[in-house]
Amino acid sequence: MPQFPFFLTSVFSEKTPSGEPCVVVLSDDLPLESQRQQLAYTFNGSEVVFAGRQPAQLAFHYPQFALPFSARGYLAAAAVYQAHCPEAPRRWRCTQGEFAVETMGEAWALRLPAGRSRAPNHGQVQLAHALGIESHEILPPLQLIYTGLEQLLIPVRSRQTVLQARPHPALLAEYANHGEPVAQAVIWHREHDLITMRCFMADHFGVYEDFGAGSAALNIGSYLLATGQRPPQQLKLEQGHTIQRLFSRLSHLHLQIDSQAQLTLSGKVQLLGQGVVNL
Repeated sequence: MPQFPFFLTSVFSEKTPSGEPCVVVLSDDLPLESQRQQLAYTFNGSEVVFAGRQPAQLAFHYPQFALPFSARGYLAAAAVYQAHCPEAPRRWRCTQGEFAVETMGEAWALRLPAGRSRAPNHGQVQLAHALGIESHEILPPLQLIYTGLEQLLIPVRSRQTVLQARPHPALLAEYANHGEPVAQAVIWHREHDLITMRCFMADHFGVYEDFGAGSAALNIGSYLLATGQRPPQQLKLEQGHTIQRLFSRLSHLHLQIDSQAQLTLSGKVQLLGQGVVNL
């Protein structure tokens, strides 16, 4: 029976408890996709990253489906390899390409070129209804942004609107659907250099909120460039304010946009524990 070492991490965490849990599974070669999905379902966490050593490649899974790209997964895998493997790679390949990961002080950083944008198929009133907010709160233009993972970007006028959004599963799944395994929408507000954001994934039966959405942070950077914001810029992004628990696992993400339209996403990664899982 094959055995795989795994490591529990918390990504974008500046203190304990905070950040978003992410499991990293190490192997010489990546298991088959069906085996990876089985293990991801078994862990039943927010995300599982499979890291193959030869060659250095990553695969990302939620409990129910695979992801083509995950910024959070890149940072988690890099931190685990740095701690447990003497010759940790600095470049990793996934289905969307090969990207570099590096240390930045106490944090880990992933650098990508700015992504592409296109107009969505549905309008402001429909999407406001799907998110449970007033349509006049949305700031145009709405954009579908692809920086490794395509998401619908919805900027709004106030932080309170972000926090009070109550998505309708079936409507969001219909209006924000753009070809990914589930519909993905990011609602966000910028005040000076601080961005408050929430990232939703929806099908017709429910809504899942991602509290450590590194890919959404990269897409916000691409959105700013696509809508005429001038670099360089340095932003802090926060998630997790809406967690209804005894404690908040607030996630802190940092984004730099340089004069060459390169995006650098960084955040701290805590290593929380490890074990072995059987397949």
